[in-house]
Amino acid sequence: MLAAKKYNGVELDPQINGTTVLQNGTAARQECNGDTPTLRTNITNNIIEPVIIIGAGIGGLCLAQGLQKAGRDFLVLERDASLHDRPQGYRLKIERNGAQALKSALTETCFQKFEATCAITTCGQTDYNPLNGQITKSRAGSGLAGQQGLAATYTVDRGVFRSILTTGISDKITFDKELLSYDVINEGRSILATFKDGSQIRGSFLVGADGIRSSVRRKMLPKMKYVDTGAMCIYGKTPITPSLEAEVPPKALRWMTTFVDSAPLIQSVLIGDSPLTLISEPIRWSSGSRALGQMPMDYVYWAMVGRRELFTDSKSTKAYSASEASKLSLEVTKEWHDSMNALMRLQDTEQCSAVPVVSAIPEIPTWQPSERVTLLGDAIHAMSPCGGVGANTALVDAAELVKLFGDPKRTGPSGIDPTSVSIGNYEASMRERARAMIMRSFVGSKKLFDQRPFEECPAVEWSPKAILSTIMHTRNEDTSLYELIATLACNVGEVNSHLRKHNLPGLSYGESHPTLPENADFASYGESRAAAIEAAEKILYTLRGPREVLLDISFQHCASASLQVIQHYEIAHHIPLQGTTTYAKVAESVGKGIESSLVQRVVQHAITYGLFQENAAGEVGHNNTSALLVKDPDLEAWLYLCTNVAYPAGAQIPRALELYGASSEADETAYSVSIGRKISQFQRFREPDGKALYSMFGKAMKGISAGGASGISHVVDGYPWHQFSTTTDHLIVDVGGGMGHVAIELAKTHDTLRFEVQDLPETVESAEKQCPPEFRDRIDFRAHNFLEQQPDHKAASITYFARFILHDWSDKYASQILEALAKSMRPQDRLIVNEVVIPELGTLPRGVERRLHDRDLLMLMNLNGRERTLSVWKQLFDSITPTLQLRKIYRPTDGELSLIELSLSDGQGQLNGSH
Repeated sequence: MLAAKKYNGVELDPQINGTTVLQNGTAARQECNGDTPTLRTNITNNIIEPVIIIGAGIGGLCLAQGLQKAGRDFLVLERDASLHDRPQGYRLKIERNGAQALKSALTETCFQKFEATCAITTCGQTDYNPLNGQITKSRAGSGLAGQQGLAATYTVDRGVFRSILTTGISDKITFDKELLSYDVINEGRSILATFKDGSQIRGSFLVGADGIRSSVRRKMLPKMKYVDTGAMCIYGKTPITPSLEAEVPPKALRWMTTFVDSAPLIQSVLIGDSPLTLISEPIRWSSGSRALGQMPMDYVYWAMVGRRELFTDSKSTKAYSASEASKLSLEVTKEWHDSMNALMRLQDTEQCSAVPVVSAIPEIPTWQPSERVTLLGDAIHAMSPCGGVGANTALVDAAELVKLFGDPKRTGPSGIDPTSVSIGNYEASMRERARAMIMRSFVGSKKLFDQRPFEECPAVEWSPKAILSTIMHTRNEDTSLYELIATLACNVGEVNSHLRKHNLPGLSYGESHPTLPENADFASYGESRAAAIEAAEKILYTLRGPREVLLDISFQHCASASLQVIQHYEIAHHIPLQGTTTYAKVAESVGKGIESSLVQRVVQHAITYGLFQENAAGEVGHNNTSALLVKDPDLEAWLYLCTNVAYPAGAQIPRALELYGASSEADETAYSVSIGRKISQFQRFREPDGKALYSMFGKAMKGISAGGASGISHVVDGYPWHQFSTTTDHLIVDVGGGMGHVAIELAKTHDTLRFEVQDLPETVESAEKQCPPEFRDRIDFRAHNFLEQQPDHKAASITYFARFILHDWSDKYASQILEALAKSMRPQDRLIVNEVVIPELGTLPRGVERRLHDRDLLMLMNLNGRERTLSVWKQLFDSITPTLQLRKIYRPTDGELSLIELSLSDGQGQLNGSH
């Protein structure tokens, strides 16, 4: 029986799969807030699960108030540590539609409290020349007959407004709660939200109201990106004090004021005519408002906006602290008249923030509605602040969502939840509403900083920053390690999301790895997986430090040593696939005089590398990784060759270099030194007592080609083979094709293609016997030495295919192989080389690059072969007669081997009528 554990200072029920599951609204609130939880039972149809609202911004809190008013249970989870965790003291303009939405969501008492705490609104505008402090324009009123714009219904302080929106629901709001991911569970009837701290909350519905860097949007719409408008906005507030009133002209403290600083001539040539614009407005409260409670000191709200190159590097994504943003505002206005830059000089430096201006595009893509998840506000339609309508649009979103939960005619069969149809209708109207507001904001942005068209704005990647903002312990810490952790978490979420989208289980430590069909549909999975592995390796490297990294490398040969013993004695085969056994029984089963203590030492060492497992009684069993040593004989063959052939050879590389220098010969290798004979590896495999090794080599090649980055699927899907299906009398010749695995896989998907597989006599004899009967009429086998020119082929055109061949040979012999093929080719023929093309360092994830360089060292120690860079490949193709022309390189998204397409160079074709 599982023991209870402590969480947030209280004792919880036993975990489910290692993770505490918060099972209903009341229990969830109690656990999140650290209260003593009540006795819980499993979820039943009689328990109404809460609506989970991610984000305690304006839209999320308005939705929460509406649900409270409708009598619907809910929880609000906010990633910030508190309501006032970061600068929130900016004013908002609530227009008529936003006010109507707010009134419909709030109780009458709460709405009255909102109205009573609004700031005084004075309609009018004055424009100043900031360089000389002179008024250029001024007019009282809105200029729009009170319809919109300057005639806002309400002027509010954001911090005060958010506090009002928590009235009566503070017990349902939990701070410092960062969403990592969510899953639809219970046969589609529930949602399970997982948080950074490891806790989970189960609900009936989830609403992403978590702003621009929305974790919900990242999961729900992974391909949707916001765009970078190229602008930066610095927000600030300056207390209205006698000092400020003494320096600033009275009219600048009367109503909304605009300061436009146009670029000087030469600067405009470099960065365009985009101005630096500052908008300010005094925020004052009446004595009646102040009598209601603690209100902020009267202040001037200001927002400074301009193209980013006016402030900093246009490509910079630096996050600014409040003090840094404050200094930046002073720097860009230091040439202004003293009466104009007084707002910056006398500002509250702790309330300043600098943010890039990002936006959704007006035509927000459609998606398949969900019965369990949706979005509102900036989480789905962020827009430039230059339109002043972002908050209003979020309020309308929230009010429309409330209707779906509160109107019985629009709820689902259970009577409590919206349907996918009603959610789809909400999302359609929300997108249309957002389109109009984004365009309105674009008009404002065009005037204030000359925003470029949306199609010219680059996409923004927010995912790692969203998590970074909450995993950092303090604001002053170096972010590099946290950014890696955030990148890891984001990409792991993408990986699991992609798997679940295809009805595959998510990845879980110690559990079986899902079998993935390797096709183009999984390209994004591969990219996210590679990025996660890269981040994880960098995290380990950072935490270990240089000294421990070197020590870790120095001990890695011990892993090969223990695996060598395990392979030599076939220890894995003497451990049951199901259940456990004692080390003594394993030793007895192995025999050969091996001691149980040695078995234990070797296996326990392997356990530290993730193979096998040991229970509390000290008995050993398989895990999913070690079980492959029994279940996959081809993979086991590869591991045997690595540990019993390559591992001893690798230790002799220095000695081979001392004896032979940079030899090109296959019998002057570290391998030949390791066995004490001057003989090539392939010659050794062909000797009577070496044929078992050669058989194992064939299985090993099949094992390493069965999947992953070297899988044959990358050959099948990575090249347009279908083009040959319409070519009359075309033949594909697999040079050194081994057991014919590539030809067989291609024959499965292209029923008109014809093949010839070439290899050594003993290989093709075995391969022909094992060829599936249904393909024998289209796949022929022929013994051939690829160092010699091709035999005659009766075909109108030929594609020669060479996979994993040239890397076995030094440049001296690789050029001979290529020349033999080139001399056999005609202008209509092609050669496809399926080999590694080593990229420039730093262009691929470190783990991928390491694997490629591992292969290079394997070739060096075993055969004096090599893996090659593109420049070395080109040198080979140009060094032979006739020369070969590189036509194209196909690089499968998740594969290590490229497909290099070649033809005879122009003017060098040999018309060979016998081919």
